[in-house]
Amino acid sequence: MPVECRERFLYYCTYAGGCNADGSDSDESKITWEMEVCKLPRLSLNGVRFKRISGTSIGFKNIASKIANELRL
Repeated sequence: MPVECRERFLYYCTYAGGCNADGSDSDESKITWEMEVCKLPRLSLNGVRFKRISGTSIGFKNIASKIANELRL
């Protein structure tokens, strides 16, 4: 999963979870999103904001949920 740090707390991520029958990447399964570590308003807590850039909404929901669970937020 390629990750690019665009700013100090902002990451641009890509996940290609599937492939076509010939082994090439499938555009339908490629998901691109941003993750930002941010301060939550009115709370003294930090959080992670996920923003889908491209890909299907269900694919994004699945990968964002998996990452959030692994972070133990």
